[in-house]
Amino acid sequence: MSNLKRIFRRIKTAQNISKITRAMEMVAASKMRRAQDRALSSRPYTDRLYQILASLEGRVDPQLHPLLQDKSQGKTMVILLTTDKGLCGPHNTNLFRSLETWITTKPNLDFNFVAVGKKGAFYVVKTNRQLIADFPAFPDRFAYEDTLTIAQMVLDGFLKGDTKEVWLGYMRFINILSHQPHFTKLLPITQLFDQPQTPPLSPEATGEYLFEPSTQDILNWLLPYYVELQIYQAVLNALASEHSARMVAMKSAHDNATDIISDLTLDYNRARQGKITSELLDIITARTALGE
Repeated sequence: MSNLKRIFRRIKTAQNISKITRAMEMVAASKMRRAQDRALSSRPYTDRLYQILASLEGRVDPQLHPLLQDKSQGKTMVILLTTDKGLCGPHNTNLFRSLETWITTKPNLDFNFVAVGKKGAFYVVKTNRQLIADFPAFPDRFAYEDTLTIAQMVLDGFLKGDTKEVWLGYMRFINILSHQPHFTKLLPITQLFDQPQTPPLSPEATGEYLFEPSTQDILNWLLPYYVELQIYQAVLNALASEHSARMVAMKSAHDNATDIISDLTLDYNRARQGKITSELLDIITARTALGE
């Protein structure tokens, strides 16, 4: 009987886990759809701003604005977008693994880190790297204004000369099953001119621009705004990737729990059948002995 009770308790435990993971899967799916819509809907706007800035190559003197100028001194800041919570499969692990590979390609740089999310802060400290600031992960319904604190810290550090480069590392949302570690250079913005334009510029976008009231005034507004928008877009991607990864992980856990319940139910029925058979044999044996 003890064996039957043990199997029955395991079945109930697996059933409870199945219910919990199913509920978490549904919640993650709902959050993922909302985050996916926000991430994908903002991309055309971000891409268009990228096109405008990239079209300025050869037309704007980098000396007009410090955000366009390369620096020879200072540290390289890496903003790492991770999660506060787990149960999202290899989401954070893939980003950390990609980070280590990426760092090996830049052996001569001195890094410091800004971590968004507890997982990122823990990893930076664990690997004995310099963590200069950490922030909690952004909530699902965060606003554009919520990212401005990080953006302002980045801009201040670069303009003061403490930082010579700023990079942004996060999981880029491709689709429900695909999220790729992505590292993009925020500052200096001259990196725009060194990369292929995606999507390609239309003929209209390559025409002449008339800056009013002045080129300097436009750049003073446009360049910081570009940095802010890049951070905002990255957070949207990171959130969509997180919820997608959690949905897939919880679905896998739910399916595994269902398989375990099926196997345990079969074991329970076999054990129960064996016990009933054993009891019947005992009764028949006793009856035979009494008959003799």
